[in-house]
Amino acid sequence: RTCEYFCDRRALYSEFCAPRIFGDGRCDESCNLLDCASDGGDCMQLCFAEELANCSLDKLNNGVCDEGCDNEYCSGYLWGSDFSIPKADPCTFDASQLCAADFQSCVLMVNGSILDTYNISCQASAPNSVFLDTNIPPSAYDTCQPSWIGDGQCDDSCRTKECAYDAGDC
Repeated sequence: RTCEYFCDRRALYSEFCAPRIFGDGRCDESCNLLDCASDGGDCMQLCFAEELANCSLDKLNNGVCDEGCDNEYCSGYLWGSDFSIPKADPCTFDASQLCAADFQSCVLMVNGSILDTYNISCQASAPNSVFLDTNIPPSAYDTCQPSWIGDGQCDDSCRTKECAYDAGDC
């Protein structure tokens, strides 16, 4: 009888996830991939804490957005992030929306609103706006918020192609 090891594919941006470190109780960066079930659940340990979520590795792997797994504890985050917005990818069922929790089976919601791919690309482009003063560090500016676009006020961080150039506010 052989063991099934489904994490033997090497992503272009990562190191190989060796079977000896996969699911060993420690979150390993090279195994923290969706294809590797976030290191066999090692990188989602808070997701399994009964006082925080009602989720299990079986529920994460079933391809359905389960209520107990649709929370910030069952979302993946990029290495070095501040954990404010989970790592998200376009949903398989609607590419205009982003999915994050429950191994990206659940639509990403931020402050009660669906965060779509447009909003992510806009916010990612905001620090690169040519209208920001180069003498001030980009971290000193607020990131363009969707509600700022077309609100009648000129917001320099929203003056990018991805943010529709602040929808004519400037």
